[in-house]
Amino acid sequence: DWLVTAAVNVEDGNLPEARRRLERAVYALADPQTRLFGGRLHRAPCLYLQLRDALPGEQGTGNGVARSLPPVWVEAVDLLNEIDTALEIWQPQAAGVPLTVARMWALLERSWRPQDVRQMDQIASALEAWAKQIDSLLNPKSIKPVSAACPSCGTKTVYRRDSGGE
Repeated sequence: DWLVTAAVNVEDGNLPEARRRLERAVYALADPQTRLFGGRLHRAPCLYLQLRDALPGEQGTGNGVARSLPPVWVEAVDLLNEIDTALEIWQPQAAGVPLTVARMWALLERSWRPQDVRQMDQIASALEAWAKQIDSLLNPKSIKPVSAACPSCGTKTVYRRDSGGE
């Protein structure tokens, strides 16, 4: 019957689109980066390796006052552990150095099926989120507090209401 052969498994997904999304997510996290700095292009390691290289804590002085920081960057260690553990589960067989980056590339070499689209989307979502987290850890937004009062009205504190009037 043509009706039987034309039926599509509702759990199947758009495999080509899921593959493209997974590929973009792997490239965002595991591909070396090219950045413009001082009018010249420079190559930088992938985001994962940049975070791993930033693990050692800093010791020294801040504003002339001696301070001591942990020997490692705790937020970076936690995020790297999360990434390493997840990739070990998703892609146990991989070879290369560093192993986690090799596991990411191995994800692209797998033979995915239409039934795997949901898993591919979950993996891609996690990789995309980690890329954003690493970027925000390595390049935090600068916040410049202004302690002076408004020059025109003298107000020092302003309260803003949200869309619900709170």
